[in-house]
Amino acid sequence: MAGYSNYRKDSAKYTSKINLFKVERNHRKNGESKTDKFNRQMHIWVSYYRANPHRFAKEFLGLNLHLFQAILLWGMMHHNIFMFIASRGIGKSFLSAIYLVTRCILYPESKIVIAAGQKGQAINVLLKIQDELLPKSNLLAREISEIKTSQQNPIIRFHNGSWIRVVAANDGARSARANILLVDEFRMVDKTIVDTVLKPFLTSQRKPGFTQKPEYKDYNEPNKQMYLSSAWYKNHWSFDAMMAYTKKMVEGAKYFVAHVPYQVGIKEGIYDKQRIIDEMTEDSFNEISWMMEYEAMWFGESEKAYFKFQDLESNRKEPDAFYPKETLEMVNGLENPKKKPNEIRILSADIAMTGGAENDASVFSLLQLKPNGNRYERFVNYMETQEGQHTDIQAIRIRQLMNDFDVDYLVIDSMGVGVAIIDALMTPLYDEERGDKYEPINVMNDDIMAERCSYVDAEPVIFVIKATKELNMEIAGRMGDVLKKRKINLLFKEPNAVEKLQKNSKLKYADLDPRVKAELLLPYRQIEYLTHEMLNLETVQSDNGTFSLKEQGKMRKDRYTSVSYGNYYASILERENLNKSSKKAFDASKFAVFRKPKI
Repeated sequence: MAGYSNYRKDSAKYTSKINLFKVERNHRKNGESKTDKFNRQMHIWVSYYRANPHRFAKEFLGLNLHLFQAILLWGMMHHNIFMFIASRGIGKSFLSAIYLVTRCILYPESKIVIAAGQKGQAINVLLKIQDELLPKSNLLAREISEIKTSQQNPIIRFHNGSWIRVVAANDGARSARANILLVDEFRMVDKTIVDTVLKPFLTSQRKPGFTQKPEYKDYNEPNKQMYLSSAWYKNHWSFDAMMAYTKKMVEGAKYFVAHVPYQVGIKEGIYDKQRIIDEMTEDSFNEISWMMEYEAMWFGESEKAYFKFQDLESNRKEPDAFYPKETLEMVNGLENPKKKPNEIRILSADIAMTGGAENDASVFSLLQLKPNGNRYERFVNYMETQEGQHTDIQAIRIRQLMNDFDVDYLVIDSMGVGVAIIDALMTPLYDEERGDKYEPINVMNDDIMAERCSYVDAEPVIFVIKATKELNMEIAGRMGDVLKKRKINLLFKEPNAVEKLQKNSKLKYADLDPRVKAELLLPYRQIEYLTHEMLNLETVQSDNGTFSLKEQGKMRKDRYTSVSYGNYYASILERENLNKSSKKAFDASKFAVFRKPKI
């Protein structure tokens, strides 16, 4: 609360000063010129508003800020390094837009650059100024000379020489220069880009006209850095930066770090309390996501965590999601990639029969296997969950996805309730929704289960997994191995997906219904939940030398199970390829050694 205390002191100090100025004005001597009077009053009001930016927001911009917003705005104005870790929807872009226009007006010739991992995210701050601040203040409109919010050279210019420019956080932005750098969603920006591209923007300080006078030759105005984001993983560089800045703030340097959780939003009426309660009690509630996105708390893997953040993060590089038929029909110009020669596609299913927050969900994951010599590079392109669905409904959904994605093999657990699904798949199925008939399919690797199928022509494409402790340990090991070797490509993060979809001119993403947009982003979010599940799995050692992976708290591991089963079967296919290759090599060498020469 030290920052809040300083905020109160500054407000009181300059409130009393302006009263003194009023008294002095009432008793000033006659003969003061209009120019002198204007300059004196301008000095008074500018000093007052610089010290009290929350009052500038109210009196000039026509805004009634919440208390926490006023404190944060004061922190932005009076500190050289500012970091805001915000709950989702708390209004960090809106608040930063308020600060930027305040700064540009009160400090002429300010040069401000906004950077973000996706240019559209940074442009959103300009849109806040254009769509939310301008309509509330005619005075603000008089200050602005130009607004451009397109992808090409987005900028807002002010009559006093100030400007706010947007750049993408990549190597192409090296030529930009600024007095203030704002990095929005900075956790999504590579640290190398921040250090080598963005920070070097701050090479020159603001030099207002009065600094040309001899008495102001030593005037020095520090440049500013601002970092805004939701919380993220403790293994990430953004957490290290937050901790370093917090330490400097505690030591008394001009650093300001604030974490604002969802409870503040409820108290101030920004969030609807019942909506928050509903989200927290939904079956799909994800504890880790909620902690980072709404509680503004950083998540760190435990010492017992089997999968490591860096291994998962380095594999989040696949841009192209697959979509089922019903999603493809929603959007013109959307289609799945055609299968390439020797490519194999696996649908991997982890089955549950009951839904609810305390139960597992059925998860269906699509894995593309692209040959690389005798091995396969894996791509997890799609994932969906179902809760509390009947056996036949789940079996039909599996057949739908197998058709939609041109799947070669189905991997499924036969130790639990998956048996009922396998039995259903071994019979003809009729899909009332699509009007399709599905022929029976059979098991390939378990003769006893295969005998349960009474259709002799049923194609053996089901690979069943009998998940013993020993096999689960092997499955976990193979999953960890492909992650470390970067052989499994997981869909990249949701903000990257938004930018990718926006660039697809055929989709017209901006014009799509919000529900359609949600469908397009769902596979990317599912992979986000997958990484959360995997980071939460801890190693539990047994006396016999084996280990198991145990989820913590109320977290699930059904997404992990689904993907790891598919990866396990991919490793079996690789082993078969290697065996075939070694046999061919052996036969060839044998033929070369023992062949009788021609006489």
